[in-house]
Amino acid sequence: MPQTSPQPIRTSTSVRCAFWPSVLLILCAVYGCAFVEFERGPHAIRGLDVVYSHQEDMTFLSWRLRDEAALEDIEFEIYLNFDFVRLDLSKAPYAAEPYPCDRNYVCFQYQLPGRYNFPSDLAPIRSVHARHGVFPGSEARRHQAHQTFGVRPIAVENNSRLDARRQDWFADNKIPLKRGYQWQLVGRGSDTDPCAEPRSNWLELGARSALAEGWTSGAWCVAARPKRDDNAGVIVKVPFKPSAELFWESQDYVPPEQTHATVYLFLVDLQISNAQRCKQVTDKIVGTASASLNARGSNVVRAGIYTPISADTGDSTDGCTQRARQDYPVSKMAEDIKNAAARFAPERVRVVLVYLNNMELPPSERLILQLYDFANQMYQTDELVPYSWLIGSNTLMGLAPWEWSTGWRPIEDESFLADLKAFATYNVPFRTMDHDRFTQVPIRRPEGATRPQFFKICDATPQISHLVISGLAVRASGSVYHWPGDGALDYRVELEPQEFVAHVEYRRQRVVVVVEICERFCDGPYRTRSGVDYDNWQQSQVCQWTR
Repeated sequence: MPQTSPQPIRTSTSVRCAFWPSVLLILCAVYGCAFVEFERGPHAIRGLDVVYSHQEDMTFLSWRLRDEAALEDIEFEIYLNFDFVRLDLSKAPYAAEPYPCDRNYVCFQYQLPGRYNFPSDLAPIRSVHARHGVFPGSEARRHQAHQTFGVRPIAVENNSRLDARRQDWFADNKIPLKRGYQWQLVGRGSDTDPCAEPRSNWLELGARSALAEGWTSGAWCVAARPKRDDNAGVIVKVPFKPSAELFWESQDYVPPEQTHATVYLFLVDLQISNAQRCKQVTDKIVGTASASLNARGSNVVRAGIYTPISADTGDSTDGCTQRARQDYPVSKMAEDIKNAAARFAPERVRVVLVYLNNMELPPSERLILQLYDFANQMYQTDELVPYSWLIGSNTLMGLAPWEWSTGWRPIEDESFLADLKAFATYNVPFRTMDHDRFTQVPIRRPEGATRPQFFKICDATPQISHLVISGLAVRASGSVYHWPGDGALDYRVELEPQEFVAHVEYRRQRVVVVVEICERFCDGPYRTRSGVDYDNWQQSQVCQWTR
């Protein structure tokens, strides 16, 4: 193709260029010269790139000046037809005002149709300063590119916008070039037909270009071209299909919990010879513990206070003198507990036996067995769950597996009373997590989705064990599943059991499941939140949700 030739310059710049070297030679002869390194001035061209594009059949020239250069005093000349001629940058096919580039530089660009040829030992562009004259250019870096631009279009945001995924050889090779791009949708009869020719209604190509509503109902290509004032830019046409229309949602599940009623009773078996002191001690311990328990709510009930009975007569004792032949009133205690718990039926009730014994010697084996008998009677009733609290000596603490124990001390010891109160605040109400490994947790349709076809489980913390689809349990995997027609979709997850756990020790466990559904074009491409593109949603285990 012919190369445009602005008029040859007719100036005496050759005289001006020769003057300064002559002056330097004279100065060196007079004063002597050591090694001299000349630094290129701000008006001298740097970093000249000459790129021939086979695709566009055009040569692109790009160069720089230091940003302190006086641009208003500078023109440029290019070597054409065996002479240097002035350049009018505004006449370039892709004209651009000088623009900042790199660091401390200003970039310029020009283009010539066809392949631009120039002598290998010649810098083809030079700068001319209005006062200082000609500054020779730098050696050109020559490049050839088979393809300098293209597009790989993908629909994003559920087919409402286009990302052309423009391929730019210049940007990839860090060669400055400033130009705009245009695009349009062109039809094709079917997915196998060639793309039609573009029309005149080109649109500006941005990072995200809006797509017309309803475009997904036809077969299309994306046509794109660099923007030129003469509309002569090379055009690329690429088939374009709808992307998968996806909706995802993070769904939280915290298992419901039950707080249980508490029925408590005291069994007092002390050895205190002074009856008045015994009563004082008993009243203080029973009163302090009862007050703190009752303060925990209306579903805390005291069944009674019990003392040993004579093994001979069956009469109750005062609980202040331990006898060789005595029994615990297990039947009476069990009966009263059941009556007190009846008010909370059918709920399960925590039964707390508070056992007072200040002796360093263990009770007889007969009495120990009676304590176990009481616990067994509680366990035989589904609604009653026993719990033992010992207030006694160190010897007794190691005698049985008490759930709670408080060391015996004088009632005048404030720490002893504080420990008695601590039982209630720490334990009551007892709590149970209403969840087991067969519990089915519903999976909701994500917000915005109306016609789900398929779904994926993108993430689950902790991992779920099964999906229950329309009542059928299947092991959870990374597969793509059909969304059930009746919408009945649940999952199962195994959590650490918590049953009748102390109030303070109960841990609320949280399950987070991310579900993603596809409504249309599920075999189409898609983009994840992290910007990674995939060709087929149905054939990939990766979700759009994935970062």
